[in-house]
Amino acid sequence: MKKIFTPVILLTLAFFTECKKPETKDTASCDIEFTLGYSKNTLQFNHTYPYGSGMNIQFSLLKFYAGNFYFERADGTREHFTDKYLILEEGKYSGHIGELKAGSYVKAGIGYGINQNRNTQNGADAQVGTDYPQDDPLNPAADMYWGWAQGYIFMKLEGRIDADGNGSFGDPNDILFSYHPGNDELYRAFEYTLNFSPEAGKSYTIAANLDVNTLIHNCDFIAVQFAHPANTSGNQFIAAKNLVDEWGNAVTLAVK
Repeated sequence: MKKIFTPVILLTLAFFTECKKPETKDTASCDIEFTLGYSKNTLQFNHTYPYGSGMNIQFSLLKFYAGNFYFERADGTREHFTDKYLILEEGKYSGHIGELKAGSYVKAGIGYGINQNRNTQNGADAQVGTDYPQDDPLNPAADMYWGWAQGYIFMKLEGRIDADGNGSFGDPNDILFSYHPGNDELYRAFEYTLNFSPEAGKSYTIAANLDVNTLIHNCDFIAVQFAHPANTSGNQFIAAKNLVDEWGNAVTLAVK
C-alpha cells in the first residue's frame, strides 16, 4: 500500500526543519593579556633594574584588578562589560572579557580596582565577599580583600631597593616597599585609543603593554615605604594616589 503524506504532516516537517537552523552568531570572543615591561626591557620579578640616582630596584609582586571594560564606536555608543573583573598576577596576566558585538570600535576603557558600587558594604551593588563563589575574583580567597575594612585591595606592588647602591640585595641597608591601594578614592578608570573591527565568530586578544617604570614614575619608595591607606588623608594615601594616577600613562593597547 502506498504511503500518503498529508499536507499537515508536510507542514509539521517543514516547521521542525526551520527550527533546527543554527543561529547566526553576531559576536566575537574577546580576551585581554597584559605584558609587563620596565622601560624597554621585559619585567622579571626579583630581577635588578635601575632606580633613582645610583640605586637599583627589584619587584617581588604585582597583582591587580582590571574590569568594567567597554568598547566605544566612532558615534560614541558603547558595548559595556559592567561588573566584569579580572585578577591579573604572575603566571596569569590574562583573562576573558566576554563576547563583543561585531563592528568597528575606536576606543576601549578599563577600570583598575573595584568600582565603588561594589567595593565596600556601602556600595549600591555590594554583597558580602564570602557570598561570591570560591573561584570568583571577588571572593576573599583571592587574597585581595581587607576583612577589617570590608573592601578590596585594588593592587599589590611590592619589592625592595638597594639604597646604598652596592649592587647587593638582601643586606640590612635594603629598603622594602609595599603599596596596597584600596579605597573608593583610589579607583581609576582610563580610556585608550583602540581601532578595532572584530568579526563575528572570531577570537581576539587585546594586548595591554604595562610599563612599570612609568607606573611608579611619581612614587618615592624611599620616603614612603608602606602605603596601605585606610582613609584619604596622610602620606600613605598620597603615595598610593601617585601610583594609581599613572595607570593611564603606563598602559598602551593593541589588538593581536
